[in-house]
Amino acid sequence: MKLLGIVAMSLCLSGCLIDMLMTTAITADMAAQQASSASSTMNQTQIDIAMMELQEALDYHYMEKESYPRDLSALVPTYIAAIPTRPDGEPFGYNPIEGTIYENNKGPSTADYLLMEDIKVAINNFGHATGLYPRTLDDLYPNYMPILPRTSTGAPFGYDNQNGALTHPSEGQQYASETVAEGGESGSVKPVNALGSLDKSDLKDSNSLNNALDRIGY
Repeated sequence: MKLLGIVAMSLCLSGCLIDMLMTTAITADMAAQQASSASSTMNQTQIDIAMMELQEALDYHYMEKESYPRDLSALVPTYIAAIPTRPDGEPFGYNPIEGTIYENNKGPSTADYLLMEDIKVAINNFGHATGLYPRTLDDLYPNYMPILPRTSTGAPFGYDNQNGALTHPSEGQQYASETVAEGGESGSVKPVNALGSLDKSDLKDSNSLNNALDRIGY
């Protein structure tokens, strides 16, 4: 009887120990998930606030100079003390044509945004001179562009010679380009804006500001 009692007690203690270990493991996992979630929320809040600060600096620059800077460094120190980066140390993406800040820099580089605008103007000039879209972007060189149109990494741009649509190889990761002639027919060209031709009415509110304020609780 004593032996049976000892065995029963051992089994009970063993079961309790297993329950305790399982409970501890579950609690530790939940704590890790909560810590990860809190860290992720904090990082996103930092990103939103940094984007808000950059967008405000860009808007002030535009109001004073009626154009966006070609590079974010031009904002320092007049419009912002220093250019913030993401919590992981990576820079934000920037479109100098539209004055837009992106959460990541996986899309076109700043130089590529500017070059795409030059290409659009060259396509227009080609169309006004010939009445057609160029067969390939390389046809713009050398009469309409001093260099062959390539991205900063040497890759070709996407181009549709039926409607003049210009795209970047990284489109979809961060940026969706606008076509040169929306709904245009082959052989017809609609004007596009060059850098600095934006209107003050184009100045827009920052979505980043709303996101940041929502997370902060305002």
